[in-house]
Amino acid sequence: MLKQGFTAPKLHSYDGDTSKEWYVGFRYTCMVRHQRKPFQVRAGINYFKTAKDRECEGATVVKLVKECLEAGWNPFENDLKAFMGQPSTVPEHKEALLSEMPFNNALEFAYKKKKASLKESSALQYGIVIDMALSAAKDIGINAMPVSNTKKHHIKLLLEQMAMNRQAVYDAEGRGQRFTPNSYNKYMLYIHSHFEELEEWGAVEYNPCSKIKLKDEVETGRHRHATDEEIALIKEKLPILAPDLYHFLRFEYVTGMRPKEILLTTPEMIDQLNSVIKLDYTEGKTKIYREVPLPGFLLEWINKRMAGLPPTWYIFSHKLRPGTTLKRSAYASAMWKAVVKDKPNEKSKYRPKERLGLPVSLYSFKGAGGDAKIDAGIPIKSVSVGWGHTSIATSKIYLKKEGERMRKQIIANAPDF
Repeated sequence: MLKQGFTAPKLHSYDGDTSKEWYVGFRYTCMVRHQRKPFQVRAGINYFKTAKDRECEGATVVKLVKECLEAGWNPFENDLKAFMGQPSTVPEHKEALLSEMPFNNALEFAYKKKKASLKESSALQYGIVIDMALSAAKDIGINAMPVSNTKKHHIKLLLEQMAMNRQAVYDAEGRGQRFTPNSYNKYMLYIHSHFEELEEWGAVEYNPCSKIKLKDEVETGRHRHATDEEIALIKEKLPILAPDLYHFLRFEYVTGMRPKEILLTTPEMIDQLNSVIKLDYTEGKTKIYREVPLPGFLLEWINKRMAGLPPTWYIFSHKLRPGTTLKRSAYASAMWKAVVKDKPNEKSKYRPKERLGLPVSLYSFKGAGGDAKIDAGIPIKSVSVGWGHTSIATSKIYLKKEGERMRKQIIANAPDF
């Protein structure tokens, strides 16, 4: 006869072997289901590197699990995190446990949580920056500081040290490269997003990055927006030289989608009634589902282009024409380089009738399209959501006319003395 109850939670430490995943284990009997099962809780135990630290953390987790079970937690119904989200039953110790986590362990904890929502390429970029932050934190002596003690000045010191460390690498390479405000802003935004994760978990009361100002970026020219003269030339020549590349450019400009996402798009992904492209979480840069708005003129163009073709065909395939072959984003970039960027005497596997020789990247038209939308009265938040960004600060990286718009607003609306 089963009886409701649980065994005493116990830390399983594999005799101190930190190469294995430690956990707190117990058995629980549920009378509703007439089942008895073993359960494991890891919490933050394995974010600590030494056996001594894990034993200390494990003892706290054992106590936490025992108190939750005594408070009515049924692990058959929800996990520990979900149970602790119920205000009437949350013990005090878990938040204290996370807030006492050393700074570097906390960053690693946040990265593992964020990594689950990122695509592989983005996770790699985030990981590189966090590794740099971990090294810089050791250099300035905050690596073992409880993360809850982190203040704005700690983050500023961290960013300065990251900049110094990166410049040292550049100097060692001897290529004359300089650390730019652009990289500073990139590092800050990545760390900001990790502290958002820590704030969500209750490890910090507030995000210490939230009031740190981004630096004025320098224009490297890599993704600068085309001038009015360059746009006029592209509009005149490209539809004749490479009409499907022109269609691809227009698609990026209007939707703000990444080249990889455009190449993945098929008619069956389009909701005709609501005029949106439905991007599954597996198809975007981040693992989030989103709907990309399609203006009526672009939807009409797609329907005309794909009329009579199977809905599973890609809108842009071989030679950027409709087809069944999925192309990589580098394919479109190579065509753009051959037709638009290369000068007449440059070699390429593509042989266009004419080369424009314009130093403008294909991807720059994502930001140019965003600027045009905002100039047309569309709120920046709407543009950001359409792009699939979780932060407006990220969107502003692509926009080049924000300062100009702000100056015009001041000129037009500033009150007199």
